[in-house]
Amino acid sequence: MLNQVLVGLTNPQKAERQQQQPLSRKERPPSIRMVPPRPSDSEQPLLDLHELANATTGPDSQRSPVKRPKPPIEQELWYFCSIDRPGAERKLNGVQKDGAFIVRQNSNGVGYSISIYYQGDIRHLKIGKKGSGYHLGTSEKSFECVQDLIAYFKSFPIELKQGGKTKLTVTAPKS
Repeated sequence: MLNQVLVGLTNPQKAERQQQQPLSRKERPPSIRMVPPRPSDSEQPLLDLHELANATTGPDSQRSPVKRPKPPIEQELWYFCSIDRPGAERKLNGVQKDGAFIVRQNSNGVGYSISIYYQGDIRHLKIGKKGSGYHLGTSEKSFECVQDLIAYFKSFPIELKQGGKTKLTVTAPKS
């Protein structure tokens, strides 16, 4: 607002005026008037990024986080569907990197298993389903979907029953 008042002044006058207090009502030129904000503008708070990240959906009053749909597990690069244990071992022995893994259907065709390369050996762990959550082996930590389980164990190590621990690192190539 002060810059609008200073348009007609020379540079020294502008500098002097900027150091002074804002113009009083009597000093203001008639073409410039102070307009208070509309009540609706001042009553509506801006949505900050934190609130946006935790936005809710639906008409109910309970807050629930917005969830992005996950692609089907069949589209994941680490999912090998019906490969058997020996096939998983061949794939992972070709990678030979601790934490290399694939997810496959269980041998009985119900549920999933994860095969992990660790120190020259292949470890096979069952991905169990309890209620609406998935868990790894005997772990009590539960996940909404297998994709969330995999994402978690890429950041945090898996305690292996035979000893040792490793994070999931890379997946074996499908070809």
